[in-house]
Amino acid sequence: MSDDYAGTPRVFIARHGETAWSKLGLYTGSSSISLLPEGENQVSTIAKAFVGAGKLLDPSSLARAFVSPLNRAKQTFGLLLPRDALSEERISYTKDLMEWDYGDYEGKTRDEVLKMRADTGLPAYPEWSVWRDGCEGGEYVLAFARSLCCGYWLSLTLFSTHRSKDQITERLDRIIKEIRDIQCPLMNGGEPADVLLVAHGLILRCLAKRWVGYEIDANVRMQLRPGALAVLSYDAKDINKPCLDLGLALPPA
Repeated sequence: MSDDYAGTPRVFIARHGETAWSKLGLYTGSSSISLLPEGENQVSTIAKAFVGAGKLLDPSSLARAFVSPLNRAKQTFGLLLPRDALSEERISYTKDLMEWDYGDYEGKTRDEVLKMRADTGLPAYPEWSVWRDGCEGGEYVLAFARSLCCGYWLSLTLFSTHRSKDQITERLDRIIKEIRDIQCPLMNGGEPADVLLVAHGLILRCLAKRWVGYEIDANVRMQLRPGALAVLSYDAKDINKPCLDLGLALPPA
């Protein structure tokens, strides 16, 4: 590990372990579902390998933790860190990290969503997307409608009453600002400056995009599997150069 990298503050993002719904490929948003035993084992295995003194995620280097208030995230956090690793005042359970609201599609598979949309007369593209098409009864980005007027088709943009892309971006940017306010004065080390986020697949992928300046609906394909741990950081110890830290490098012995 180079001197330029050593001591640079990091942000660890951890997706909750496997649940019954994630195992079956069901959309899981605001439902507070518990981990399966194998999900608990996933997280415990990650913790044993990567969390601890002198390991990738050293609790003594943590300044703060931000956790979704949903049960599967809180369980994961409890399994990932030793109970006394952080004092209560350094742990925030925040709705800003809650998962996307899938509305009527909650607990459904993609095929079931496509059928529901077709049955109600909504477009059912094979590549249905929450960004383009939204979720009935849940979150929308924009809704589009067309009407015939004086022989011409007019396209109207209708803003949903549900939380929009801009609102989700706002809550993610709020988290990012808080993280950077913590880490900015500590870019050269000296005090614990790492941050841990424990939340959900879609919202954490959106946060990773915002971290490096992309819109949350940018066509950047990412995977963050149940129980996975990823790292965000900065290039050249520069707060203005946030980056995705590809690959897990262990501290030097």
